[in-house]
Amino acid sequence: MNPTNGVFRWTPACANASTTNVVTIWVADSARLTVMDAMNFTVVVGECIQPTLGQQVLLAGGSGRVPVFVILSVPLTSLHMPLVVPPGHLTNYSLQTLLPQICTDSIVPLSNGLHRLEFLACPGQWLVGTQQGAWLNFTAVSNQPSAFVKLEFTNLLGVMANGNLVANFAPQSGRVVIVGEEPLLEARPAPGNQVQLLQYSIPGSEVTLQWTPCLPPVEWLPFGQSVQTNLIQETGTFAPTGPGLFFPAVRTPIGP
Repeated sequence: MNPTNGVFRWTPACANASTTNVVTIWVADSARLTVMDAMNFTVVVGECIQPTLGQQVLLAGGSGRVPVFVILSVPLTSLHMPLVVPPGHLTNYSLQTLLPQICTDSIVPLSNGLHRLEFLACPGQWLVGTQQGAWLNFTAVSNQPSAFVKLEFTNLLGVMANGNLVANFAPQSGRVVIVGEEPLLEARPAPGNQVQLLQYSIPGSEVTLQWTPCLPPVEWLPFGQSVQTNLIQETGTFAPTGPGLFFPAVRTPIGP
């Protein structure tokens, strides 16, 4: 509720889908608190279909998978989900269905970087509720540069048990972090107005970090050096000291 103009705003979540909600707005005179009035109105929230993809970190050339979760507020007999992936990163896609009510699943290549995931319910059954529906399996292309690869659903189509098409979709994208020869750095907010650095690199390699407050840099300042023990590890947290901070990472293999 906006205290200045009285405008009421509410953005329903998928948990509020397929519900009828009675909202009561009270208004009172700030000078005479006994003078007040109320108004009721009803907000009907339609269905919500929210397919969500998980995340995976893997080496270039390695195989991996991400979970396919679905939130379905209405029963569906079929769900068709085109998946957009930047080309040149992933290959050998396949599906592993986890729900017994799914009789048919497939992943159909449409174009370079575009595939359609399809799930069909068994006769007399339907898909509904919140659950993991499948695993999406794939292989990272060998000899590619390190990259953050976004997995994104688009132009979804669902058919309800009554034959009507679903109107409201709220897809959530996933991600695959592919680790090649070069390290990757990711900055995330941390408690206390701090910033956390995550470092992706080949295990067993030494990674050297530097930083500068501006580009082009006057000089690169040392930030730290560490041996990578996992594909992903925390480098550390720091408090930002200016409008911009820039970090390069260099990997040095350890051993002969």
